Amino acid sequence: MSTHFRPGFLAENNRETVMKASCSHQDGFELCFQSLQGPHRDMSFPCDEGGHVDMDRLETCTLHEYLYARAVVGKEFHRPAVRRRPQG
Repeated sequence: MSTHFRPGFLAENNRETVMKASCSHQDGFELCFQSLQGPHRDMSFPCDEGGHVDMDRLETCTLHEYLYARAVVGKEFHRPAVRRRPQG
């Protein structure tokens, strides 16, 4: 089963909330946190090819979500993976 990640996107309890993240400064990659609780809680953030997220360019809400995801790896999320962002 394939999980589709979208940059700056959080889906929670079947309610989708678009998080405002500046993606234009990145190289077409995203750091994806796959939820241990199911695909409706997956989160991803714009990053470079090495998985580095420019936290200074994230809006406050998105930064908080990113820091939260990092803090609960192993409890709520798998280890993050770098993926190429879907074109389109």
